[in-house]
Amino acid sequence: MHGRELRTFGSLFVLLTSSGYVDSVRANMAAGGDNCSRAIIVGAVAAAAAESDPIPAEWKQKTTRYEEIKAFADKL
Repeated sequence: MHGRELRTFGSLFVLLTSSGYVDSVRANMAAGGDNCSRAIIVGAVAAAAAESDPIPAEWKQKTTRYEEIKAFADKL
């Protein structure tokens, strides 16, 4: 397997063995290694699968530019 396939496999494993957005994000971080590309896939898929806003309010409050980023994303 090459890097791309391994990243995809790792992302799928995290998504299939986690329960929801927060659990998926935490499982990806706990997996360690080069988790940046996995984080993009895991975060996007887990958020899209959620029925409502999956990001905890506490995480939003701790993100310095959350409102700016959200406003930009809303324009997309």
